Amino acid sequence: QYGASYSIECGGEDRDVITKQHTGAIICYSCMNKFLTIAKQAIRSAEKIVVDGYRKHHHLHYKGVQHQGIVTEADTNAEAAMVRIIRHAFPDHAILGEERGLDTKLSSPYLWIIDPVDGTTNYSHGVPLFNTTIALQHHKQTVLGIVNQPITKELFVAIRSRGAWRNNRKLHVSDTTVLTKAYGFMEWSATDPVFDRVGNTIFAALRCAHVRVRNIASGALTAAYVGSGNTDYCVSVDSPLWDGVAGILLVEEAGGKVTDFSGKDPRRVWAHDPLAHASVVCSNGILHKRLLAFVRD
Repeated sequence: QYGASYSIECGGEDRDVITKQHTGAIICYSCMNKFLTIAKQAIRSAEKIVVDGYRKHHHLHYKGVQHQGIVTEADTNAEAAMVRIIRHAFPDHAILGEERGLDTKLSSPYLWIIDPVDGTTNYSHGVPLFNTTIALQHHKQTVLGIVNQPITKELFVAIRSRGAWRNNRKLHVSDTTVLTKAYGFMEWSATDPVFDRVGNTIFAALRCAHVRVRNIASGALTAAYVGSGNTDYCVSVDSPLWDGVAGILLVEEAGGKVTDFSGKDPRRVWAHDPLAHASVVCSNGILHKRLLAFVRD
């Protein structure tokens, strides 16, 4: 089970090297076990609020320049519940939430990244394609990621250097080798006309090349399905950190490959500015170079 590796108490020398090779930092087993426990508590607290409000009337608020972004009371209430749980357990940790923004006053090596409802448009219309996501970064290295789909009861968990699971079953990406036999998702927002054109152009190019592609408007969930092997790839245009980071870890820990459109690590953009956006390709690895040819063109 995904929590089993972290049930060992730290005995001084009994340590985990999840982030050591990247940052020189070390997280002990007992600390990671607690992080996982609190992350799951936060996910479940959000799930209750989100499920209770599913297919009920919502007072919608709109955000963004063209008012394309939707916020429901479930977004704000679920995010507040997640923050309370994290803040109670780790008062010195920084938190970045889609609705609340970033704790700019806290100087901490730990950053929790949360999105209470990824796919709010679907959620507000009673369409069961949404998720709650949470991730933890240590010195800007993602060490834990969870994506929860409460309607289908799929809990995806990834731990750096340990693997990825769906409901306790170990995950691995697909072995599809032919792009025209692949199936994947594309995600992009219509809030920015430039990136809207980019997304439409890539989507049309894939379709013209007879590559099966869909848009379900739930970014973290599309990456989770790549990690689980249900799909072969996903492309996200101009993705924020809270939509991308947990899913990226899931894909990598399941044996897949993740880059930005130039073939580099997209987290370099977010490491410089956690409020920045990056365009991301996740794949089973086998198809990655061929997918990059589409997004680069």
